Amino acid sequence: MYVRMILVMFISLFTSRVLLKALGVEDYGIYNLVCGIVAFFQVLNGSLADATQRYITFELGNLSGNRIAIVFSTSIILHLLLGVFIVIIAEPIGLWFLHNKLLIPADRSIASEWIFHFSVVSLFFMIISVPYNAMIIAHEHMKAFAGFSIVDALGKLLIAFVITCHSRFDRLILYGALMVLFQIGLRFLYVFYCRNHFPESNVKLEIDWNLAKDMGGFATWTIIGNLAYVCITQGINLLLGMFFLPAINAARGLAAQIESGVKQFAKSFQTAINPQITKQYASGHLSGMHALIFRGTKFSFFLMLLPLIPIFIEARFLLNIWLSTVPDYTLFFTRIILIIALINCFSNALSVAAKASGRIKTFELVACSLRLSILPVSYFLLQNGGKVQVVFYVYLIVEIIAIISNIIISHKLVSFSVLSYCRNVIFPIVLVSVTAPAIPTLVYLNLSEGWGRFVLVTITALLCTFCSSFFLGLTKHEQAVVLGKIKSFL
Repeated sequence: MYVRMILVMFISLFTSRVLLKALGVEDYGIYNLVCGIVAFFQVLNGSLADATQRYITFELGNLSGNRIAIVFSTSIILHLLLGVFIVIIAEPIGLWFLHNKLLIPADRSIASEWIFHFSVVSLFFMIISVPYNAMIIAHEHMKAFAGFSIVDALGKLLIAFVITCHSRFDRLILYGALMVLFQIGLRFLYVFYCRNHFPESNVKLEIDWNLAKDMGGFATWTIIGNLAYVCITQGINLLLGMFFLPAINAARGLAAQIESGVKQFAKSFQTAINPQITKQYASGHLSGMHALIFRGTKFSFFLMLLPLIPIFIEARFLLNIWLSTVPDYTLFFTRIILIIALINCFSNALSVAAKASGRIKTFELVACSLRLSILPVSYFLLQNGGKVQVVFYVYLIVEIIAIISNIIISHKLVSFSVLSYCRNVIFPIVLVSVTAPAIPTLVYLNLSEGWGRFVLVTITALLCTFCSSFFLGLTKHEQAVVLGKIKSFL
């Protein structure tokens, strides 16, 4: 997973550079904007996907019985029905919003329509393949998961190079067409792998209506949380598209690419422990579950902090090296989004724990209410003359409040001590966050911009972050485990 993370991060960042050069700032912004419309409909898919992941993983951890086959079969049918439903509602609603609410230049109207249609088709195939993805993660076949992720990243890079070489066709339309074909092929690879490794994925399709009802109820409440996620990732894109030209969305899209790359450091670790959190709960081992929540949060934060500090400090230099043309506001977007991504490390394990309990109503309602407030508050401020930066300041403040509420609610759902969480998670994280950036910041302030300063900042940042995390952030037992893993690897 860690090798996968490093490869995917660098491939994705290089792909963005090639794609921005091939499409230009305007078309790159349009692509991110139009895909944002389709992403709103992923709320329904993401909710059912969470339910599928939870129920399959729970059955694997439940020692009293084995109903994985019927859970898988039921989820296949539910996702197929959901895919058809989303296509039916997405086409008319999405096209109306595209033509009536977004500031897209008239000469790019046809291209934006094609991109929208391609995105809807890609979403359909993504929906019907969700149970197969869930099966791979639940069985903890992380090598396969990592392999498919690398193939996905390499395929997108290849497509970016292909459109660079073609000038006879509209490059934006060509890019959308090639992306949908590639995504369809990749989804069938997931299906092929599951059918050859997991016998329960070869069963005759049938539906357990009681199970479907339970999964639907779980998904209904999860919709609320996923709606908040779309609000953060895509709702802001659409909001910016309503008040500013596509160049602003291009800057936001580039910053999101950097955020996505940095998040992989924490996500790789988090993806590996998520099934274990659910399985520990299913088997009744709450103390083991609490330990996973605490350590998972802490390790995720430290793993993300490693690349984040040098990237944050040297963001201007890196953007100039990475991009031939740096859109306005990209530097600001990059830095504040990195801070928000770091704060989000607190919510990952807590969210998995809440879903493992199955009692997610309060957790999702509170978190969603807070995060959905980003859009109306930002809209009000923009409508009254606010600058583009105000959206992300609102985003940051709301995210901090949401994390505090997650901690309070999760402790009631899975019975961990808030005091223990503060002592074992928050205190060491704050201590490391204060000490780790000190020396690399001094290096940055005392040297002129260039490769020499960048190398020194990066080296000092990595060393300081690792030493601070190891000596100030980990317990004696955790230090011994890390040293054992390092020795084993060497």
